[in-house]
Amino acid sequence: WASLLRAAYDVARVLSPPALDALPAAAEEEAAIEAAALVAGPRLRNNRIEDNAGVGVSVADGAAAIVEANSLLGGGGGGVSFSSGARGVARKNELQRNGGAQIAISGRGTAPLVVGNALREAPAAAGVLCSAGARGCVRSNEIVGAGKAGVRVCEGASTAVEYNCVRGGGECGISLSSGATSRVAANDVSRNRKAGVLVWGGETRPLLCRNTVHDGEQAGIYLYAAARAVLLRNEVYANAGAGVLITEGAHPLLLENMLRDGGDAGVLVHEEGRGCLVGNNVHSNATYGVAALNGGCPAASRNWLHGRRQGGLLVDDAGGGEYFRNEVEGNAKSGVTLRGACRPTLRANRIHHGADSGV
Repeated sequence: WASLLRAAYDVARVLSPPALDALPAAAEEEAAIEAAALVAGPRLRNNRIEDNAGVGVSVADGAAAIVEANSLLGGGGGGVSFSSGARGVARKNELQRNGGAQIAISGRGTAPLVVGNALREAPAAAGVLCSAGARGCVRSNEIVGAGKAGVRVCEGASTAVEYNCVRGGGECGISLSSGATSRVAANDVSRNRKAGVLVWGGETRPLLCRNTVHDGEQAGIYLYAAARAVLLRNEVYANAGAGVLITEGAHPLLLENMLRDGGDAGVLVHEEGRGCLVGNNVHSNATYGVAALNGGCPAASRNWLHGRRQGGLLVDDAGGGEYFRNEVEGNAKSGVTLRGACRPTLRANRIHHGADSGV
């Protein structure tokens, strides 16, 4: 356990973006201006581009362009596309009713800065689609009412996704799959029809840091299909499902997150899900702080499971796991509930001041 804890905190120090502590919310303006000054290419500004059969603006084949303060409406193939090594800046544009992704970034070497745009009402498309090894940064955009994912990163893309507001989507807020390795930091993700953040696939290994994920219609963060991710200091609350749902062999590290006021467990691990839970504050969820069911087998240490709505820990239906030095306090149900053919190990936990049995 000592080695596990040291490894968890070492991972946090390495992966946590230090700029998040110092970078003010307005810094994207300076970053966009600096990036624009480096772009030698066309500048499209204050144009109205609408109802074309293809993409509104396409930057491709290593070209660079600044696309700023335009209205891009009703494009059959999408709003703005950067592909095949393109670079540049898309800044302060309005995108609406486009048939493809409102902004698409694809191809190795493609690395634009997408900052301060308003993406609204795309009932048949994703807000931002990053694919095929693309890089770049998607920062401080308002992404509302996407028919698919608000932001989708897939196919080995590593695009940074920071400081965005992603809400009201017809599917998940942010989707990470097929080998995505993005840093997803300081986003506000809310009121999406499916999971706030979806992470899946065995080669998918993003960092989710300091995001706020709330008021969704399903789980806050859902990891499955052997996904691995680091969830560091996120606040996940008031979602209809579990705060964090881990299934089908997913094995994330959850470190120092706040998981509260959800419609199911704070962390629900089942169907052979795993995971390492260290130093999380889990409280006031509708069922349990942590639940391991149907072969779920997490390792949990130094978590605080408390609150008058929930039980502390449930292990049931062939669930297992190791639980070491957790604080289980003031729960409405039993502090720890073990049922069925479960096989957990509990060591050095403190279980106290509950309204029912300790164990």
